[in-house]
Amino acid sequence: MATKNHGLPSYQGTLHEAAVVAADGDILVIAGMGSLVIQVEGITTATITPKISIDGSTYYTAEMIDLSDGSIVTSITADGMFKLRNMGAVFFLADLTAWTSGTINVDYSGGANAVTGSDAS
Repeated sequence: MATKNHGLPSYQGTLHEAAVVAADGDILVIAGMGSLVIQVEGITTATITPKISIDGSTYYTAEMIDLSDGSIVTSITADGMFKLRNMGAVFFLADLTAWTSGTINVDYSGGANAVTGSDAS
């Protein structure tokens, strides 16, 4: 089956792969993205803090929506899918701030903003 993205760029990748220590993971440039969803797998005893930045050196905790129940979270302690609540920052990272056990993977998917209405040319 073919995947269609309606001509808009889409992005997928990995921020943590088989992580077994506390670490920042890869930094993702999210400027121009209209949405960002991360999928967390393998947490047994660990905490991921989603963080955003404009300048790439100072990061602040970001709010994410837990897609399983719609709750707003600022730390992730269980497997699941989470959507960045407020787009507009330039950089994103999934900071593995605490780790005791588990082999953690954090993958992401995002898409570009769609041009609609009076902005369409």
